[in-house]
Amino acid sequence: MAHLYKKVKKGREYYYIRETQRVYGKPATINQVYLGTAEKVQAVFSGEDRKLSEGFSPKEFGSVFVLHEMERSINLAAMVDDILPPKRRSRGASLGELLFYAIMNRAIAPKSKRQLASWYETTDIQRIHPCRLESLSSQNFWNHWHRLDEASLEKIADAFFQKVHLLLPPQEKQLLLETAIFYASPGPSEGNGNGGGNGNGGGGDAAERPWRRLGLALITDRQSGVPVYYQAFSGDLAESEFFTGHLDNLMNKVSSLGVPLQNLTLIFNQGITPEVMEEIDGRKELQFISVHPPTFLPELQEVPRQDFRPLDCKANRRFLETGATDEQILYYETTLSLWNGTRKVIVLYDPQVFPRQYQELHEKLQKVRRELVDLEKRYQRRQAPWDSPASILARYRQVCEELQLGPHLFELEFTEENGAPSLSFRLRHRQVEAAMRQFGKTILVTDREDGPGAEICQAYLDRGTVEAHVQDRKTPATVSLMPQYHWTDSKIRIHVFVCVAALTYLALLGQKLADAGLLTTSKEAMEEMRALTSAIHWLPREEKFRRIIANANDSQLAILEAVGYHLENGRVQPIRRN
Repeated sequence: MAHLYKKVKKGREYYYIRETQRVYGKPATINQVYLGTAEKVQAVFSGEDRKLSEGFSPKEFGSVFVLHEMERSINLAAMVDDILPPKRRSRGASLGELLFYAIMNRAIAPKSKRQLASWYETTDIQRIHPCRLESLSSQNFWNHWHRLDEASLEKIADAFFQKVHLLLPPQEKQLLLETAIFYASPGPSEGNGNGGGNGNGGGGDAAERPWRRLGLALITDRQSGVPVYYQAFSGDLAESEFFTGHLDNLMNKVSSLGVPLQNLTLIFNQGITPEVMEEIDGRKELQFISVHPPTFLPELQEVPRQDFRPLDCKANRRFLETGATDEQILYYETTLSLWNGTRKVIVLYDPQVFPRQYQELHEKLQKVRRELVDLEKRYQRRQAPWDSPASILARYRQVCEELQLGPHLFELEFTEENGAPSLSFRLRHRQVEAAMRQFGKTILVTDREDGPGAEICQAYLDRGTVEAHVQDRKTPATVSLMPQYHWTDSKIRIHVFVCVAALTYLALLGQKLADAGLLTTSKEAMEEMRALTSAIHWLPREEKFRRIIANANDSQLAILEAVGYHLENGRVQPIRRN
């Protein structure tokens, strides 16, 4: 609750709005807003100051509220504390609560542990799930997380996903398994608070620690997109090697949690080896979708656009609703003889990807041009080491390789003018046009020969998007595994679980949105709900200050309704079902 509070300093009166809340059973001041002298307070209440109508101390409410609702259905914090009970009574957050606070932040706006307390201070977490913010320090996280050994973390993951499985509809599940590789940063970690190296996550010379490749395998329920289980593995292991060496163990683990595995589709982002292909063909419960660039089957680049059909998917339904029919995802399907069998081949075309790839190509070509202009000047001056055609060509190929650009897009010519060496270059427009014809396209190859092409495309789009989350570092509302600054095995394992759990909460939210008939994705919903704020307002009828939600748009109200709530007098209330 909020109330006016007076302080006397050097004989003068100053006023504040104080918010109090019971934290761990005891009253505590959770927020304080400075108003000023009695004259300034009078100006506020007389309407001369707009703060009275706008509200005081706005805090992010919607995002933490809906994520907390997902936690209420799982109660991970209690699971953790049952498996690893507190060693002694504490007035701070328990291990389970700390894990949940980290997961919630990762799902909304990923921050380092050092920034976590200050970020939560900008939210309305104290009314939703009260805590002592000072307990959310990086040092306190590490003090607790040292207790999370590999065996304990596995027990927590088992209990977590068993509960998640119970929340999904009791129907035959079509599961998707995808892997991705990411890197653990060698930079300064968040370990022991004082920067000292203790081998447990803190300090050390970053230059002495190499980047570490890490792998993640994620099994999701195709219908809901909700993760069913995961496994971290060494990034030195190729995707195909993981499937041949660890697939059975992962499947046995999922089966032990009560999840049937009659229909599992493996998604390959790096191609399939003959050994893996032979194993998949020999097992009825396994199917595959292999993802390739358009260059994998260049003959399909000549398929005319009119042979492509719109895909029946959520994104396209939204485009139809808004009249943006040109933005629809298209597909073309055929069958080809590949890998000792007849395979269904699908070309997926996303028009929204085209402009981004076009801009990327333009920027890369400009970088190559600048490099070639510089090399041209050095070559004319016979400036070592760029004094021979061989060295120029070697440097040009290196630049193209760094930019992931084909060296065939430019033509270089070496001549002599008046006895001086000369370099000229030109862009090969036909090759550029050929490259542009590949933009927005992805080739899918599958052994699901009898399945409709649209269904295969949808399965690919419905995957757990591990690769997308690894690559997407710009949007705060995504559960990116990067950046991360843990470098010991134990902390990396915890970090991966936090990210997968956060992805699970978002997927459960997405399921609720879909059940409510909303076409909004969980990512879009979180971005929308971050803008739903609470603030302290003066309520004349009650003659008191109260923190309420003064404004909410239709989208925010629809999302609240999807999770079972509505706004009443500025407060979130459960919807009563008849």
